[in-house]
Amino acid sequence: MKIKFLGTGFGAPYKNRHQQSILIEVGSTAYLFDAGAPVCDILSFAEYDMSKIKTVFISHLHGDHLNGLNDMINLAEFFNIRCDIFLSEQRGIEAFKSYTFMQLRRDSDRVDFKLINEGLFYDDGIIRVSAYQNDHMKGLPCYSFLIEAEDKRIYITNDLSPDLCDLPDISADLMMIEAAHFDAETVVSKCNTLDVKQVAFIHVMPPEKYEELKAQKADFEPLYPNDGEEYEI
Repeated sequence: MKIKFLGTGFGAPYKNRHQQSILIEVGSTAYLFDAGAPVCDILSFAEYDMSKIKTVFISHLHGDHLNGLNDMINLAEFFNIRCDIFLSEQRGIEAFKSYTFMQLRRDSDRVDFKLINEGLFYDDGIIRVSAYQNDHMKGLPCYSFLIEAEDKRIYITNDLSPDLCDLPDISADLMMIEAAHFDAETVVSKCNTLDVKQVAFIHVMPPEKYEELKAQKADFEPLYPNDGEEYEI
C-alpha cells in the first residue's frame, strides 16, 4: 500500500498544511479518506489521474474533513471521476444530493452516495474498511477507519475525544492519529500501549505541538508527515 498525505493540517489555515485528506493506493486503484480543502487543487497540481479514485470515505461531517468534496462532485466529469462516496450520516447524504442537484440541475451519474455502518462495511476484493465509532461529536456519527490490504493494516483515528477513551487497543502496521484535542504526553503515552509499528501524527494543533511530540519517549517509530509526502508499507 502507498499512502499519499495530501492534507495533514487542522481546521484553521496554516502555512504549507491543508485540511485533512489521505490517499491510499493499492496497485492501480486509489481510495480517498476524508476530503478536506483543497483536495482537487492538490491532485490537479500534482497531475494526478483522479479517475483512479474508486471510493471516498468521509469520517464525519465537520468541514475540515469534507470541504473539498463539493469540488470533486462538481468537477467529476472534467476529471473523469466515477466513485462511491461514503458519508457518516444520512442527513449528510441528503444534503450532498440536494447540493449536487442544485449545481448540476440533475442527479449525478458519476458519484453514488452511501452510508457508513459500524464494523466491516466495505470490501471490494482489494481493500477492506471497518468503521469504529468514536466520541468526537458527542454521540453523533464520527468514525475511525481500519484499512486492510496486502496483508497490511492501517488505522486512521480521525478526530477523537479529549480523554482518548475511544482509541481502541488495536494492532496495526501504521496508525495515523490526530494530535489536536489532547496534549503530547497523553497521546504518546497512549500510543506506547498499543501494538503499532509506526505512528504518523497528523491534524496537529497548535503547530508548536510538533516539537512537544518529538520530545516524548516513544516505543514505536514516530512519523511527522508533511503535505505531499508519500510512504509505502
